[in-house]
Amino acid sequence: MIEQLAQFVPYAGNTHNLQWRKSPESNWYMDTIRAVNARGERNETTQGFYIVDAGGGAYGWNNNRDVQRVLDFMKASLESYRAAAPKIDAVTVHDDGIPDPPPGTVVLRVYQRIRPLPQGAPLENEAVQRDHFWLLQSEVEALAAGEVAESLQLRLCRFVFNDAVRGEPDMWQVNEVRKRSFKATRGGDSVTIEGSFAMHTDDKRRGLQGKLISRIRFAGDEVADFKGFADATAWGRCTHTPNEPAGKFPIKFAFVVAPHTKDTVAPQATFFGPSYLTGR
Repeated sequence: MIEQLAQFVPYAGNTHNLQWRKSPESNWYMDTIRAVNARGERNETTQGFYIVDAGGGAYGWNNNRDVQRVLDFMKASLESYRAAAPKIDAVTVHDDGIPDPPPGTVVLRVYQRIRPLPQGAPLENEAVQRDHFWLLQSEVEALAAGEVAESLQLRLCRFVFNDAVRGEPDMWQVNEVRKRSFKATRGGDSVTIEGSFAMHTDDKRRGLQGKLISRIRFAGDEVADFKGFADATAWGRCTHTPNEPAGKFPIKFAFVVAPHTKDTVAPQATFFGPSYLTGR
């Protein structure tokens, strides 16, 4: 398996950028995959695994997570690539359109799980969801002063506290944030954040409510450590998160500092553009 994987250069892309945003990168992506996946022509999601070359040749597409099926797919696609012997021309490197965190941002890793798993819940609910969150410099400065900025409150509620275990969630709208009550308490070199939150749609078919507690340790003006935990209750489904547990179910969130900022993927909600940075 290791020898087989060594034949490939992995790349992870966000279809919100690659499929729906117009850019040189998205043009290349859509032109390349058209030969192996017609879903994009029907305005359907193009998520999945692709084997492509740098010249725009595509050799296979698979949207399956079974290990053996994926390995077989990679092997067959590699054989097709070698048989084609493509010629690689010089290319111009363009901006990929993926945003970078603003200066002074602390990048957090966010994990969420449905625990304990309700009896009889579909297997998709056993997954661990991973994302990132940008704690902005202005928000760090406010926390150091014992305040929780409005932008931080709204951004947590709208873009983090959402059931994304089974797929991509519909982010909350501002008017769907029904409650946000957060406070920061300074003690020595640390700040404790405590808060409660509640969101739901107008018809109340989907919602999430819970409490957060986090501890930030400062080294001077810099964040030395961040650990957070939220215990919440969710219900309902988003457009792309079917097969949720019946009724209301428990969901947990955990926050830690990302160890290597340069290696982290931009948070899923950055496709909202400027509103991701303001919460509005």
